Amino acid sequence: MKNYRRNARLVTSKYFRYFFPTILMVFSSSMSVLVDSIIVSNMLGPEYMTAVNACLPVVQLFISLAALFGIGAATLIAVNKGEGKKDESNKIFTWFLILCGVFGVVFTLLVTFLHTPLSSVLTNTAEIKDSVDQYLTYTGLLALPMFFTVGMGFIMQVDGKPNLASITVISANVFNLVFDMILMGPCKMGIGGSALATVIGYVTGFVFIAIYMFSKSRTIKLSKTIDFITPLHIVRAGLANALSYLLFGIEVLCINLIAGKVAGYNGILAFGVCMSAVSFESIIIGGVSQTMTPIIGIFFGEKDFNGVKLVFKRALEVLIIANILLVGALEIAPQLVLYVYRVQVNQEFMNAIRIFTISLPLYGFNIFMLYYYNVINKRKISLFIILTNGLLFILPFAFLFSLILGLNGIWLGFILTNALDVGIILAISLIRNKGVYQLVEEPSIMEISLEKVDIDDVVSKVLFELKYLNVEEKLANKLALSIEEYYEILLSKNSKNVKADLVIKGFEEYYILSITDNGKILDVMSDKTDKDFSSIHVLKSISMNIDYQRIIGLNRLEIKIAK
Repeated sequence: MKNYRRNARLVTSKYFRYFFPTILMVFSSSMSVLVDSIIVSNMLGPEYMTAVNACLPVVQLFISLAALFGIGAATLIAVNKGEGKKDESNKIFTWFLILCGVFGVVFTLLVTFLHTPLSSVLTNTAEIKDSVDQYLTYTGLLALPMFFTVGMGFIMQVDGKPNLASITVISANVFNLVFDMILMGPCKMGIGGSALATVIGYVTGFVFIAIYMFSKSRTIKLSKTIDFITPLHIVRAGLANALSYLLFGIEVLCINLIAGKVAGYNGILAFGVCMSAVSFESIIIGGVSQTMTPIIGIFFGEKDFNGVKLVFKRALEVLIIANILLVGALEIAPQLVLYVYRVQVNQEFMNAIRIFTISLPLYGFNIFMLYYYNVINKRKISLFIILTNGLLFILPFAFLFSLILGLNGIWLGFILTNALDVGIILAISLIRNKGVYQLVEEPSIMEISLEKVDIDDVVSKVLFELKYLNVEEKLANKLALSIEEYYEILLSKNSKNVKADLVIKGFEEYYILSITDNGKILDVMSDKTDKDFSSIHVLKSISMNIDYQRIIGLNRLEIKIAK
C-alpha cells in the first residue's frame, strides 16, 4: 500500500511562492541605501559615499521603527489567524496604522529641525561633515512614508499578498533611482538630492497601500474596538527585529569611529566597502526569514509543530545554499565590490573584504534564528542574540583587536562575535533539550499528504492506522469519511495537482481533523458551497463544529468530531 506520510511539498510550494516576491522586496529595501551610495559614489565621488554611510544610523532608526510596528503586528496577526482569532487580528492591524502615523509625524519634525546638531553627532570627520548635514536636511521627511510603506509590506504578506507587497517596495526604490539621477544630475542638488529622491520614492508606496486597503479580497480589516494593551503586544513582538536594525545603525556609527581612529579616511572607506557586503547578506537573510515568518506564524498558531519544522528546514536549506554562493563570489573576486563603488583597487581593501566575508554566513544564521525564535514566542532568546551580536560582543572585540591588529582586528571582531553567538544558540538547544526548534510538542496521531492519490486507497490506509492506534471503529469511520468527502469537493474545484496536508489530533472529548490545501478559495461553510455539494451536508452531520479560514493563500479547514 502506498505511503501517504506527510511530506514537504505543500510547504515548499507555498514557501517559494512567497520567497521570490519577498527576496525582491528585501532587495529593493536594501537598495534604498545601497543604490544611494553607489550612485552618489559614481556621480559625486567616493568621499560622498562615506557621508551616506555616516547617515545610516538615522535611516536604520526609521527602518527599525518600521520593523517594530510592521513585523510586530504581522507576527501577531499570523499567530492569531492560525488560532482563528479574526477580531484580534483586526485590532492589531488598526493599532499598527495608528502607531505608524503618530511616530512618523514625530520623527519627521525632530530630524527636520535638528539636522545640523545631529550631523555633528554622526561624524567627527571634517571632510564629510557638510555633506552629512545636507543629506540629513531631507532625511526627516522619510519617516512617515517609510513607516507605512515598509510596515505594510509585512502586513500584505500575512494577508496572502506577497506580490503586492513586493511591488509596493520595488516601486518605491525604482522611483528613488529615477529621482537620484534627476536631482543629482540636471537639478544639481548634490547629496541632498539623493536623500530627497529616497523620500519621493517611498511616497509612491502610498498608491499601492491604497490598492490594498480598497481590495475586496483583503481579510484583515479595521477594528472599532480599541484597547491600550495591543500596542504593547505589538512592540514586544517586534522588539528583537527592530533592535537588529537599530543596533546595526549604532554599530556602524561606533565602528566608523574606531576605523577612523585606526586608519583615518581609508579606514572609514574600507569599513564602508565591507558594509556593502553586509547589504548583500541582508538581502539573503531578509528574503529567507521574512518568507518564513508568516508561514511559521500560521502553523505555530494552529499548533501544527511538524508544519513549523518543515518550513524551518526548507528556509535553512535556502539560507545555506545562498551563503555558499555569496561567500564564494566575494572570496574569489572581492574586487567586484570595489569596481561597483569606483573605489581604487588595492590589496588592503581586498584583504578586508575577504576576511570580513567569513563572518557573513555566521551572521546570517544568527539573524535567521532571531526571526524564528521571535515568531514562536521565544523572544528572550531573540533579544539575547541581537544584544550580543549588535552591541555587547562586537564593540569590545572590534576595539580591542584593532589595538593589536589594526583594521584587520576589526574584521576579526566580527568573525568572533558571530561565531560566539552561533555557539550560544547551539548550547541553548542542548541545555533546554528541545533541539533547535524549541517547541513543546503536542503530538498528532496521524499526518498525511495528498496529491494525485487514489482516495479509496487513502481511506483504507487511514482506517488501518486508526485501528492500530486503538481508535474506536465508529470514530475512525467518521474521520475517514470526512477525508473522503472533503477531497471529493477539493478535486471538483481544482486540478489533480492540488496539494493537501491532513493532521488528526486526539483530545479527551473529541478529535480534530485539520486540512490545509493550496486550491482555489473553498469556504465549505458558505451558503453557496453548501448548495453546490451534498458532501458538505455529510461533513456537517458527522461533526461537532467546522471552521474555515483562508490564510496566506491556503484553505484551512478544521473539523471537530466528538468521541
